[in-house]
Amino acid sequence: MTPSLTTFVNARLDESAGRAWAVHDVEKCDALLYEEDMAASAAGAPDCDCGYPARALREVEALRSIVADCTARLAYPANAPLYNLACRTLAGVAAIWSDHPDYETAITGVGHAEQPP
Repeated sequence: MTPSLTTFVNARLDESAGRAWAVHDVEKCDALLYEEDMAASAAGAPDCDCGYPARALREVEALRSIVADCTARLAYPANAPLYNLACRTLAGVAAIWSDHPDYETAITGVGHAEQPP
């Protein structure tokens, strides 16, 4: 249950990090205005001064930190409060991508503590 949720969230974060450079504030950023900047832009690393790509990458890193903390809490017994909190937090983060085709599969069973064998 939870490994698929963690995998789902990490995959979406990888996608977000990969396209972080693609959005710019046109009024503030000249990264895509000059021909010499086009090669860097095509490589996904434009010299940007608007701050949007950097902010997107900071958001990805912040969410990765939350996911890592939750993953550590999953070592607790399935009915422990910290385990349940980690599951709910991961589900909340995953909800960002609730329109993704794999979302329903990843979220199945979250929030329901598994019974120990």
